[in-house]
Amino acid sequence: MRFFLYILFFLNISIQIFGQNQKTIQAVRINSSPVIDGKLDDSVWQKVPSEANFIQYEPYNNKPASQVTKVYFAYDNKAVYIAARCENDKNGKIYDLLTKRDDFGQADYFGVYLDTYNTAITGFGFFVTAAGVQIDMKIDNNVKDFNWDAIWYSKVTKDSSGYTVEMKIPFSAFRFPAKENDQTWGVNFYRNLQYNREIDTWNFVDINKNGILNQMGQVTDLQNLKPPLHLDVMPHFTSYLQRNSDYKKLPLSYTFGMDIKYSINQSFTLDMMLIPDFGQIRSDEEVLNLSPYEIYYDEKRYFFTEGTEIFNKGNIFYSRRIGRKPSGYNSVNEKLNKNEIVINNPEQTLILNATKFSGKTNNGIGIGFLNALTANAYAKILDTVKNYTRTILTEPWANYNVMAVNFPLLNNSYFSLTSTNYFSPGTDYEAEVWAQTIVLRNKTNSWALNELLSQSYIFDDTLPTSTGTAIKLAINKTSGRFRVSFKTTLYDNKYNPNDLGYLATNNVVNFSMGTAYNIYQPFWKLLNLRNSFNISHKRLYVDFMNVSTTFTATTMQKWKNFTSTGLQFQYQPLPAYDYFEPRVDGRFFVRDIYYKVKTWISTNYSNPIAFDFSTYFKHTKQRLVKPLEYGISYGWRFRLSNQVLFTFGNSYSHLYNDAGYVAKEDEKDSIFFGIRDIRNQILTSELDYNIRPNLYFNLRLRHYWSIVDYKDYYLLALSGYLYPLDKPYHYFENKDINSNFFNVDFILKWIFTFGTELTVSYKMQISSSSQNLVYVYYDDFEQMYFNSPRLQSFSVKFILYLNSNTFHELQKIF
Repeated sequence: MRFFLYILFFLNISIQIFGQNQKTIQAVRINSSPVIDGKLDDSVWQKVPSEANFIQYEPYNNKPASQVTKVYFAYDNKAVYIAARCENDKNGKIYDLLTKRDDFGQADYFGVYLDTYNTAITGFGFFVTAAGVQIDMKIDNNVKDFNWDAIWYSKVTKDSSGYTVEMKIPFSAFRFPAKENDQTWGVNFYRNLQYNREIDTWNFVDINKNGILNQMGQVTDLQNLKPPLHLDVMPHFTSYLQRNSDYKKLPLSYTFGMDIKYSINQSFTLDMMLIPDFGQIRSDEEVLNLSPYEIYYDEKRYFFTEGTEIFNKGNIFYSRRIGRKPSGYNSVNEKLNKNEIVINNPEQTLILNATKFSGKTNNGIGIGFLNALTANAYAKILDTVKNYTRTILTEPWANYNVMAVNFPLLNNSYFSLTSTNYFSPGTDYEAEVWAQTIVLRNKTNSWALNELLSQSYIFDDTLPTSTGTAIKLAINKTSGRFRVSFKTTLYDNKYNPNDLGYLATNNVVNFSMGTAYNIYQPFWKLLNLRNSFNISHKRLYVDFMNVSTTFTATTMQKWKNFTSTGLQFQYQPLPAYDYFEPRVDGRFFVRDIYYKVKTWISTNYSNPIAFDFSTYFKHTKQRLVKPLEYGISYGWRFRLSNQVLFTFGNSYSHLYNDAGYVAKEDEKDSIFFGIRDIRNQILTSELDYNIRPNLYFNLRLRHYWSIVDYKDYYLLALSGYLYPLDKPYHYFENKDINSNFFNVDFILKWIFTFGTELTVSYKMQISSSSQNLVYVYYDDFEQMYFNSPRLQSFSVKFILYLNSNTFHELQKIF
């Protein structure tokens, strides 16, 4: 009830954030728009006053900027216009290294942050590098989302004394209130000088304080702004050539789809995608999973990464569930008859459509709705003798739904409610989860209280309704050199958000406390120094049984030659009781005392050649066996030109005498563990060639290789320790694993005009798993590459961008 009282109390409060030393810039309304050509010779700019006097954010916080930057801010009925002159004296070098969109790389840049609702909670960022590359982002609670892309225009010109930036940001690119009176927005301008790692800001940003939106200046006198109603339609066509090595034919397929973005009113936007295609998305970095926990993979599909921050506040939405791998994908081979082969087994369920509705009221209240529908997934089977095909259902159709509302409170605090629903009509299965979150900050933004309450409900006709609860509470000191945090998290044994969310395991209670002492200003030979110490304690929710206690100390340094180093020490002083590795409720495995040391170094990425190196060592005092683990990883970066970057990485780890679950005998309540050596190696190489800011290609190769060599098998006793097996019960089955995942991803993207683009993609995937261990890398790669099934696809995708102006012009023609 107290949460709804918070809403009633704060709902009608007009929220304005005023900071100390807050600068103000007056917006100038113009009658004719400037030509966006990266020059300031347009007569429009002669009528607009400039702002200068930038202040360093890094490395010398609150000192005057070493170079002069002048900015101009203007607007008309359609857009905001921003220009900047970035001076560089003879000692300053302009880094204009070319990258793909949304990648700062190692380039100089200029940009602006806009907080159009002036709440210090959400905002937009628009940046341009000295090479002309655009970077845009959404900011929510000071977290930047680079997956968000807008349609806007920019141009950069360079000369011997610096560079000039011009930007046109249409009002259709971002949201702002629909008010009859004048508006005031939060604003700050940023400039990066890569040669000395200097970041300058127009309004001072105290590096000792948390957040950037709460330390903005203001732009005033924005008069008679009318958010435009717009319609963007992006039909897309994709052609595929896809081949499975088990099926020799090379089928050609086509897909048609459409993305639609429509302004329902001045504050809310409807996004829809019909029969989307994500075949050009980079392959997941798959690994061999020996743990009892599901592997978490990052979301890469633009529809589910762009503008979805409101759905993520409750931490119950994992968008990878939508279009996930069919639940029956891995069991298809078990259902084959004699002479049958699999000619098509989709790795993702087909998304028929997805809809997002999101926006903000004039009071800054955020509202979001997302719904997606997936089709039945079938594996296609061929009888090679009778030349007959049939299908196997691997996933029934389902509906996914997420709703969220976010209320801004004082001091850029907020209150949010989120709910998710998964429904599969074919199986009469339904799952619902809701979460309530409160973040409260004090006036100086130096302390924050975070609270979350969540409940899950699972409805199944064959079982009673299952209800679970999750609670989180955290208190953090978020500013100053010295910082501290206290956090507790509880998941009861029935809490399960995993139909549309992600949780590795429930039935746990976590307690943690952390301290940090950071020095942000340069001293001695260091640019900055960060130190932290954390204590983590875990118990079971049921019976509150002890699980583990861990201490972690970390120190990180950034040197004046722009090399970064770090050292971390982790210590578990008491035995840990792992209740999840045995895969049986009530049973546990004792993991004894261990310590782990890790160190790393990373050199200056602005140099033509740079490298990264890290290593770790872990020692465990385990009874019966003596686990020992070490790992080494290194990588090289070769900047071949301003346009070409080649990177190579190699990561190797070796774990001796690891103990892990292998099998159980239900009738005897016997759980078997194996003592094994595990070797993992990951090699990656990547080539980026940025021909122009709107034309680039990327080639990436990744090979994951894992060897699991079982040396002996043991019985897990009720005490949690391992004991040798008597001969009559000896577990003889060979569990050795030689696993490989090899991926090739090539993508060529050509952006003709804003929103209209052509993408050419080639992907190859090889995966293999056997019990024949190979210890020489070359032999393993040769065996995997030439003797394992592979899936190859070549696709060409064309997206046409049509907006309201396009339809208006077509209407005049016809």
